Amino acid sequence: MPKQQDEKLKKLEDDLKELERRIEGEISDTRRRVKDDMQQLEASFRTFRDVMKKIYEEKKELEKDRDFLLEKHKELLRKLPLQVAAGVQEKLVAPVQQAIQEQADFITVAAKGGDEAQKETTPIDELFAYVAKNGKVRVNEAAKKFNVHEVRIEEWAKILEEHGLIEVHYPPFGKAELRKARIETAAAK
Repeated sequence: MPKQQDEKLKKLEDDLKELERRIEGEISDTRRRVKDDMQQLEASFRTFRDVMKKIYEEKKELEKDRDFLLEKHKELLRKLPLQVAAGVQEKLVAPVQQAIQEQADFITVAAKGGDEAQKETTPIDELFAYVAKNGKVRVNEAAKKFNVHEVRIEEWAKILEEHGLIEVHYPPFGKAELRKARIETAAAK
């Protein structure tokens, strides 16, 4: 009997060692996977930080350009007769000024990120959602929906297209068409 007990004890010890070896192997694999995942996560954060830094720098450059252009505009308006200046302001400057402000707001919202960015929506966000919902939309249809000029819709569409969110299609006849971006196109950008 003691020999049988010794054999059982030996078998149990061998099984325990085998189990410990397998657990160590699993722990080692898990550590390696976690390390790889952490490296990928750190790389993603670095990329995100670099993109946000670039957006911020571009925003500062745009603000400088805007200030410069506004000063030039003021100089020109001082040189023009009063009636002509008012017409220029109304027909040319005000729409461009509004477009610049909307683009600056879009960049600011994107740069903020997090909860604040999710709460605020811009007309560009709404246009993107509208195109995503419908699959494709003509520029004149979107202009009516958002109560803006077709040129404004095309400006917004260019911004969305630059970010790979939609595609702008120009048919041989008729108005441009905004289309939901194909997955491969959006992933490539």
